[in-house]
Amino acid sequence: MLKNRLPVCPARLARAFIALFLMGNVAATLALDGTAPPENGDTCADGIVSRLYFGQTTPTGVVTDAQWSAFIAESVTPRFPSGFTELRAHGRWRNERGAVIDEATRILEIAHDGAPLARAHVRIVAADYKSRFAQQSVLVTQFASFQCL
Repeated sequence: MLKNRLPVCPARLARAFIALFLMGNVAATLALDGTAPPENGDTCADGIVSRLYFGQTTPTGVVTDAQWSAFIAESVTPRFPSGFTELRAHGRWRNERGAVIDEATRILEIAHDGAPLARAHVRIVAADYKSRFAQQSVLVTQFASFQCL
């Protein structure tokens, strides 16, 4: 047995684990830097993912599945015919009176090239939903992505 070991300082141990974690993340990031050639004819490019959050509660009730389907068919699909991802979620937000609102939510994720027209289409989709369903807001987030097709 090694009785003369140095005592382990919890703070030093935590810093060592954090350093190892960060080194692993840096290595993973470097591995995904896009320097490897695409395989099997894949094409890769920088892009944007826009995520839109649509609350389903309206002043007159909730957005029905039929209303949502019509919105998707009329407003989203014509602007993003290459596709998008639709998710059901549950959201919570604070209104202008300070009350916490808890409601069903739909999320759309749209991967696109980030061109001005695509960004404008995202804004138009959000504005259309607000208008159709008397919404105070539609949350839109955007982040850079690396897309391979």
